[in-house]
Amino acid sequence: TLTVEELMGQLLETLGGGREGDPPDQNALLELLGFEAFDFIEKLIDRRDGLISEWNDLKKRAEDISRSRASAAPSSSQQRGSRGVALGPTIVINSTSEKRNAKQSRKAAQGK
Repeated sequence: TLTVEELMGQLLETLGGGREGDPPDQNALLELLGFEAFDFIEKLIDRRDGLISEWNDLKKRAEDISRSRASAAPSSSQQRGSRGVALGPTIVINSTSEKRNAKQSRKAAQGK
């Protein structure tokens, strides 16, 4: 079983393709997310350039933060063992029933 972070990493790396300009491996995306996520995969592919750009920016920022922390002396919070904030894009996946409930809520709100 993958953690959310591992799934996101694999998803974004697969979405990025091999070299710049290469199309994503759609079969790998289907295996990773399952066929029931076909519409979601289509949306990911449509938004691929923006997602990959943001992913690369976040990876670069994380590397910069790691380098700056490694060169700095440990602070008192680091000495106590506290953890920093994890950086990464957020993708929300709703089940069919959640989508249906949200749609009913929106209709009810419009009807008032």
